[in-house]
Formats: sequence, C-alpha cells, structure tokens
Amino acid sequence: MAKIIVDPVGETVSIESDTTNENVLIRQIYNIILSEGFTFSLPQITNYYLSLKTKPFVILTGISGTGKTKITELFAKAVCENFEKQYLLLPVRPDWNDDRNLIGYYNPLTKQYQTTPFLDFIMKAAQDTENPYFVCLDEMNLARVEYYFSTFLSAMESGSKDIKLPGFNGDMDYKTSIPSNLFFTGTVNMDETTYRFSPKVLDRANTIEFNEIKLRTRRETEYPSAINTELIEPFKTHFLNDEVRKKSTSSEYKEWETKNWDEMVGFLDDVNKDALEKYNLHFGYRIRDEVMRYLYFAEKLNSDDFTTNIALDLQIKQKILPRIKGTESIKKALELLRDIIQYKLQSIEKPQSIPKLDQMIGALDNGYTDFYQ
Repeated sequence: MAKIIVDPVGETVSIESDTTNENVLIRQIYNIILSEGFTFSLPQITNYYLSLKTKPFVILTGISGTGKTKITELFAKAVCENFEKQYLLLPVRPDWNDDRNLIGYYNPLTKQYQTTPFLDFIMKAAQDTENPYFVCLDEMNLARVEYYFSTFLSAMESGSKDIKLPGFNGDMDYKTSIPSNLFFTGTVNMDETTYRFSPKVLDRANTIEFNEIKLRTRRETEYPSAINTELIEPFKTHFLNDEVRKKSTSSEYKEWETKNWDEMVGFLDDVNKDALEKYNLHFGYRIRDEVMRYLYFAEKLNSDDFTTNIALDLQIKQKILPRIKGTESIKKALELLRDIIQYKLQSIEKPQSIPKLDQMIGALDNGYTDFYQ
C-alpha cells in the first residue's frame, strides 16, 4: 500500500508507494466504468487520470456524442464515496460575460451576497478536503472562457489560490480559495456557435481529443456496477494530495527530473528551436514543467501499456499542438515539427500526435489550420 510521508521540519509531503497498486487502481476505475456499459479504453482512462493528477484542469474536445461529459461523470462515480455530493455538472450558457455566474455577486438591494451552485460547491469541497470534488463545465466554450473563468485560471497559478468575491460598492469584502481537492474538466465542441481558446487557457490544461467512434462495439456489463469502496482510500493516497503534484515538495521528483532533464527537456527545446520559434509558435516554461510532471507520473505507473514515449506522444498532442494555428506560412514549421516527433517516437507503433499533425498540415490546403478542425 502507498503511504504519505510528512516531514514537518522541511514542511514537505511526499508519497512512498508500490506503483503496481496505482496500476491496479486505474484498472479498477476502468472496470467500474465498463460496468456502466461504456466503451472507453484503458489508455483513455489512464490518460484522463494522469492529466487530472498533473494539473486539476482538463479540456475534453471532439465531435458530439463521443462521451466527453459522460467520462467525467463515470470517473467521479468510480472514486467518490458520495457522487451526488462530490460531482457538479454545470452547463455553460452563451450569455456568461463575466464570472458572476460562477462566483455570484453582492446585491446592494438586499445587502446580501447572491451565491451560486458553483460557489456553494467550492465551499462544500473546502470543508471536506479529505475527499475529491469534480466539476464538469459542460460545453465550456459556448461563452468566452477568458471572460467567465479568468478568475480561476489566475488563482490556479497563485500560491494561495485565493478568489476575491465582489463586495458592496465594488469593494473586495469577501474571498474564498480553490481547495486542492477540487478538479475541473471542461467539455467543448468546435463549430460556428463556439469560441476558440486563448493561449492563457490552453497553457493551463491538457486538451484530450475524443473523436474515435466504433459503432460496432457492443455495450457490455461484465463487471459489478456497485462502487468499490476499497478503491476510494488508495485513490486519495495516490491522487488527491495536492503536495505531490508540486515538484518543489518532492525529492523523488527532483531526482527523476535531474536524471531525465537532458533527454526530455532537450527534446522539447529542439521542438521550440528547430521548428516553432522562428514562426512565433513556441511555448514557454509552464508547458515544459507540466509535460515533465505528466511524464514523471506516467513513468511511476511502470506499465508496459503506457510507456514514457506513449506519454510523451500524448503530451505533444494535448499540450503543444492545441496552441498551433495559422495560415500557409506555418506549413514549414509543422513539417519540421513532424520530422522531429517522428524521429523521437519511432518506437511507438501507433502514435497519436503524428496523424493529428498530418491532419493539421493537410488543412493548410484550404488556407488555414488549427487543432480543432
């Protein structure tokens, strides 16, 4: 079993675990989802798990009807002791022009703060930090994310994670904070009724694409659908503790980072310098650091089905490619990027980033490309 190691002198928290247990944990989540009759693959569940663990904000994109919203619900059902209490599905409306639909507002007529289901949910999570809480912002890009969610994007990067709540006459009389046990997932569809994301949003999330459709696959219920209560405690140990997601508090992570820095960061630097930078498409330190954390968590799984190169392939697709958009002028950059990626990932039988990149290059025949076409 895994255990949390607390060093009160150094004010650090780390995890000492048997990585096999975490593989078992993910497979249990997968089996519970299968028991509900849905056909998400084990790599999809593993990727979603690692993405949330790396940073508690994930974007799910893809064509309608592929189960983006459903996977957030089923994942939460698998790991929550009280699903109704710990999961919030919040449909986004096109008229959300600021954050008051999320965090509420002060009503000067009643002299009371007008709360919202979302703010109530945050408060509930803050009072129950031993358990995970999940928010699904459904159809997140029906409104401009930068308008209504910017408060949370900024708070995620701050040490205190404080959110100021607008008070009387514009004074900031109230505040709350994002608790470490709160995880956000946004589902998006890209069409003429929705908005594209800015780099500020994309830099802070893993963007997972759901486009694979297998209509012939039957829904089976081969596993008992009851929630496995024995799963909840190891999930908290491996996943919930916020400190293990911060590289500055994990000596084990620092050792891993030092060992893999030249190879992994060297590859990311090559991507920037040799392909993207001259076309002003390069990425910064935040993406580097989050890619490294994801790779670290993936390697700790010690899974033959989810190797470090498979994880790197997904991070290229989920963290780098969503930021790329432009006209025919960027074609050379995409071709150079493809060559670099193909050489690095030649050990993978079916990489995901290269077909996606080919699709983006092909779209330039129509004069413009981006990840969401």
